[in-house]
Amino acid sequence: MRLILRIVGGLIGLVLLFVAGLAGLYFSYRLPVPDLAQARHVDTHFAKAIDADVASNLRKRLAELRRTGNYPSVSVAASVNGVVVWQEAQGFAGLTDSRGATVHTPYAVGSVSKALTAAVVMRLADQGRIDLDKDIRAYVPGFPVKSYIVTTRQLLSHQAGIRHYRFALSPPTFSEFGSTVQYGSVRESLSVFDADPLLFEPDTAFSYSTFGYTLLSAVVEGAAGQPFLEVMQNELFLPVGMAASGGDDKLRPIAGRAADYQSVGRDEHVLAAPETNSSGKWAGGGMRSTPTDLARFGAALLDGRIVSPQTREVMFTPRKLKNGKVNPQDYGLGFRIDTISDPAYPGKSWRAVHHGGVAVGSQAMLVLLPEQNVVVAITANATTQPPGFGMFDAATDLALMIVNR
Repeated sequence: MRLILRIVGGLIGLVLLFVAGLAGLYFSYRLPVPDLAQARHVDTHFAKAIDADVASNLRKRLAELRRTGNYPSVSVAASVNGVVVWQEAQGFAGLTDSRGATVHTPYAVGSVSKALTAAVVMRLADQGRIDLDKDIRAYVPGFPVKSYIVTTRQLLSHQAGIRHYRFALSPPTFSEFGSTVQYGSVRESLSVFDADPLLFEPDTAFSYSTFGYTLLSAVVEGAAGQPFLEVMQNELFLPVGMAASGGDDKLRPIAGRAADYQSVGRDEHVLAAPETNSSGKWAGGGMRSTPTDLARFGAALLDGRIVSPQTREVMFTPRKLKNGKVNPQDYGLGFRIDTISDPAYPGKSWRAVHHGGVAVGSQAMLVLLPEQNVVVAITANATTQPPGFGMFDAATDLALMIVNR
């Protein structure tokens, strides 16, 4: 018994030493976030359609998000009927060099990349270049045969059974999410998961999967006969005027990109985020953009410049499983779909089509209100616990402020 107590005591001591060590590292390396209580260092632009009182309330709500999320900077853009009516950046894109964020500052947008990729996949489907219900091996013949056929539609809706990130010996993230591997091609990046069995028979369950979107990028390459990022450029970024958007490529860093941080304690300090590599997940979590570019994307999707109205509604409709029930995240093709309300307007509700994103050191949110033709996009250069803290609520609050102005 004494031996067991000594062993347990020793283990507790080791744990306490480890925790103390982590705390020491945190306090040694944390960086102060200046003036979270106020919107210091602001770059703001409003269209005449937004009056002064509405503009003031919008700016206050954005500042509240920055303060409660402990974000070094937040940036936003909103469009109404296809026109960008508000752009604003508050705070610092870089803390060590006191570099202020502007509306032109690019951020890593994490899984908002999925919405961008889905739009291009559906554009290729509109063009007859991708059959959503054909075996994906028609486009990626080197992908191993599985126990069931996997289709593009199933990948788009996370109903294909492709796995998500796993634990990995890659401190400090300890997850494939924080990979530092540079892949030479999309096909090479499939090697992380292509030998793994499906989690379930496709369309019998739902399992969110960034690797499913990596496989989608290989489908795009097979259908278009071009590298994935070139297809994104030619089919989306150039036509829509998204000049700041593209792969968040560590080998080709973009001037002015926001530095990445981690908000650990929300104590007006952050840590510099560890270096990661997005080459294994361009399609599902590896893009960078600005809120203005994302607002332009949403506006172009709503007005039919990317896909047909019929195709857009397919994207905006939650998919059902084989049992007839809608999947548990109300996920369509590249977007989640929710109904939102506001206590100030009892009895009213709005359809919100949206996707959030978390990267190692940044977060993003894109919300579309299709019936009102309003789009709101937000980015911030820190990850929080829980991930995405406050982003969806802030984006929908801002959207409803604009709708009900």
